[in-house]
Amino acid sequence: MVRPNNLRAIAGTTAVTTVIQTCSLMSGVILARALSPESRGEFAAILLWPSVFASFGVFGLQTVFARVRANTPGHGHALRKAAWKLTLLLAVVTCSVGIAALPFLLPSDKQHLVLPAQIAFLSVPASILNVLIFSIAQGGGNFRAYNAMRFVFSPAYLVLLLFLWMGAGAGLYVFTVAFVVAALLSALASDRLLAWTEPQRDNLGSVDSVGLLKTAVPYGASYWASAIYAKLDTIWLSLLADSKALGMYTVALSAASLHYSLGQAISSVLFFRVAAYDGPGLSLWLAQRLRKALILNVALTGLGLLVIPPLVPLIFGDEFSGSARLVMVLMPAVSFLSIALIVDESLKAHGIPGAGLRSKLISGAALSVLAVSLVPEMGGMGIALALAGGAAVQVVALLWFATRHFDLSWIQLLAFKVVDVQEIASEVLSLWPKKYRL
Repeated sequence: MVRPNNLRAIAGTTAVTTVIQTCSLMSGVILARALSPESRGEFAAILLWPSVFASFGVFGLQTVFARVRANTPGHGHALRKAAWKLTLLLAVVTCSVGIAALPFLLPSDKQHLVLPAQIAFLSVPASILNVLIFSIAQGGGNFRAYNAMRFVFSPAYLVLLLFLWMGAGAGLYVFTVAFVVAALLSALASDRLLAWTEPQRDNLGSVDSVGLLKTAVPYGASYWASAIYAKLDTIWLSLLADSKALGMYTVALSAASLHYSLGQAISSVLFFRVAAYDGPGLSLWLAQRLRKALILNVALTGLGLLVIPPLVPLIFGDEFSGSARLVMVLMPAVSFLSIALIVDESLKAHGIPGAGLRSKLISGAALSVLAVSLVPEMGGMGIALALAGGAAVQVVALLWFATRHFDLSWIQLLAFKVVDVQEIASEVLSLWPKKYRL
């Protein structure tokens, strides 16, 4: 069974991630109510490339920071200082390249969005710093601080959007500025939380920032591929369809992604456990956790398919009623992505970044072929089917890599047992206070 402290870490991280995604969903509701489907698609296009380049800028350093923090006590505060230095360097390079490239990255029908997208690039330094600060807390197993840091952005952005929406009305430029402000507030709050929560005994070591950057090079290609892969569906839809189709798809994806919080939570905790694991039996231990994650994902997907699609027009407005059909395809796709994230992070924690890169290249190729074939005729539904197909390919590829690296057979990895379900039930029950248990 999962140790209680790790179980609570998963449960706490899942709860916080669910709240974050709920806030993101509510922000999406405000944007949908304030903007037409076409304008909602334009706003998604504005934020698309800044988010991609922010991921480029991290350069795989989050894995290096987390591994150093997990394996080398006494370096928490030194890593925080290194995060600031590297953020300044990487943000200058990333923003310079990204802002210059924007006119070439946006299609001809979206050239009027270049200026607000350039404004959105002001959020890139904050995004890079946030990721590095998060990784230090994650590597140190400081999940209370980690969850608190992750919690800041979404509520701050929601409050800003709500204030603007209920006030004098707002358009694309004002919503973009609100996004930048929320990102800056989140980064500053995360830095302060890390400074307050890192033990003073972890103020003893020193780190070489250049050395960290060099160590990140093998991970850089994987994370660059991840940055493109994470937005590949939106990129293809932006290039091949109009803004209205992009707006409908963006709403559907936000509604279909609530259960992704489980994958994010499990992957975060497993990364810490696998990186710090020094005993025998890691392969079988990890195989059981992957099976239980798959069971939970299937259960949540089935529940979501019953509940969420009918609620889409009620929550987002009748203009977005067409998004409900997309949710039916996107929920299984998100479940595949959740499983892929868990396996990928487990492999990275064991020092194997190449598996994630190769799986994303294979999956991205499948997604791209399907997108080019389906989107011109089917629009948003075409890219939803392409995402589902690509995500399924990625899961199969990563599980194959896991069987080879951890010396597991497919039967050991996927032979579901009654005890897996029993342990899930027991672990969930253990989270409740004893006086409320049956």
